[in-house]
Amino acid sequence: MFIRVKDKESGHEFDVPAEDWRVAEGILTPVKSDRYPEVDRPRPPKHNIQPIRASKKEES
Repeated sequence: MFIRVKDKESGHEFDVPAEDWRVAEGILTPVKSDRYPEVDRPRPPKHNIQPIRASKKEES
């Protein structure tokens, strides 16, 4: 079975096997199980991407 987890560094959410060692070590944090119950196949990931800000071009 797969559970939904969140990477502490990047903020990405994805599914891993329930017995994954990274959950036990605290590298990945489980997401609310009532919203994302255990499933038999991994779901698509949710990437946490920060928007890129454009800067003004200097006029010469």
